[in-house]
Amino acid sequence: MDIFVRDGDALSMSRWRVDRETGQCQLRLGNTAYKAGALEIPRGAWGYGIRQTKKVQPRAALAFDQTRTYTAGTNCSSLIVAGNVVVKANDCQIAVGESKISVPAAPVHDGIIAAYGRLYVSLENGTLMCLE
Repeated sequence: MDIFVRDGDALSMSRWRVDRETGQCQLRLGNTAYKAGALEIPRGAWGYGIRQTKKVQPRAALAFDQTRTYTAGTNCSSLIVAGNVVVKANDCQIAVGESKISVPAAPVHDGIIAAYGRLYVSLENGTLMCLE
């Protein structure tokens, strides 16, 4: 299981690059990064599902914008860039830039999103919070 990502002028899924016009697939074994504008994002920085080895190690959260990549420790459950602000979630706390907000339960993995000037956080206790 994996997700499609934009890779320069094509789409990629894992090490498969798909030409958007023809649908032709090309296996790129030596390729170690996706092209995101001027940035190169390491393949394997994210993944969904169980890997064939089933030995899934925790990964540092990663997000990127047009100019750079951002990483957080493996104890960070979510990381996004909203405008020019980095938002991190771990334990029972959301860090929005330098501000910290306590929440009643731990955020779920990849459980934060920014939309229309608001921050939405999905918590492990089933709560969906909206922070303005």
